[in-house]
Amino acid sequence: MELRRSGAQEQEYLMRVKALDGSLVNGYRSFNVLGMGRENARGLLYHKVFSSRAPDFQSENFEIRAAIQETEQALVDFEGWKTWVMDMGFDNDDVWWQIWEQPRSRLVCRVYNLERIVLWQTASGEWEERYLDATFKHFRHLADVETELEVRLQGQKRTRRQKVRLQLCAVPIRIYHPEDKTRTQDTWLVRAKVVDAVGDPWYLLTDWPVVDAQSVTRIFIFYRRRWAVEDTFKFIKTSFGVEEVQMMDFESIRNLVAYAWVAAGFLFHLGLTLEQPEVRLLAVLGGWEERANRPPGK
Repeated sequence: MELRRSGAQEQEYLMRVKALDGSLVNGYRSFNVLGMGRENARGLLYHKVFSSRAPDFQSENFEIRAAIQETEQALVDFEGWKTWVMDMGFDNDDVWWQIWEQPRSRLVCRVYNLERIVLWQTASGEWEERYLDATFKHFRHLADVETELEVRLQGQKRTRRQKVRLQLCAVPIRIYHPEDKTRTQDTWLVRAKVVDAVGDPWYLLTDWPVVDAQSVTRIFIFYRRRWAVEDTFKFIKTSFGVEEVQMMDFESIRNLVAYAWVAAGFLFHLGLTLEQPEVRLLAVLGGWEERANRPPGK
């Protein structure tokens, strides 16, 4: 999540962050871990706003490691399997191996570095080094699925939410430990390609076995559900107006955003409907006025 105010100049420890359109604006960075379980259970597991200009900042890798460690510690008594679903910003061998070294933790991560060196198994059973993109010709088609995505298809002028068909393929590979090349992790690279889409397919790395239509569809669903997280971020920004805050003190900004996440967690637990009086109260406190075609956040 990025906190962006293009006009902000005086707030403490402002840094340059990338906006959704790719431009650089003033703001802060944050790491958030949302847990999603059975029966649509959801909850905030970790949250921290940080700035590379703050005195307590060490590095972004340090912040990532801290987020993973604190989240894993919070779930130490959880006896089931955990799956970390991450976007391209976490395409990092160090991050992956930190997760793999946790008990009963696996991952699904969208990758963008297609030139990393991996191990690929030949027809004779030997494992040989290849660039990741060189394994693409060995993808095995496993399933076709239909879903709704926000995407632009060939011949369309703009992106829109629509029903699309995807082709799901996979190839087994091994990932080196970043410091010890004698250690490797068995993984699968999954390609999710929207038929007739403008743009590149998703490439998803996972250590869950992907051997048939059911298992490859499961990995796609894992990543597809992650998009709900983006809806959460949008809700936080619009309904609580975090981009328009006038506070100058960095710790005050941190606290405000943390309170917004607490309120959002409460709302999501209730199902985000204005039928509950508690939800209406929070909406009114946030400045919402009851009008036709004007839900909270608009």
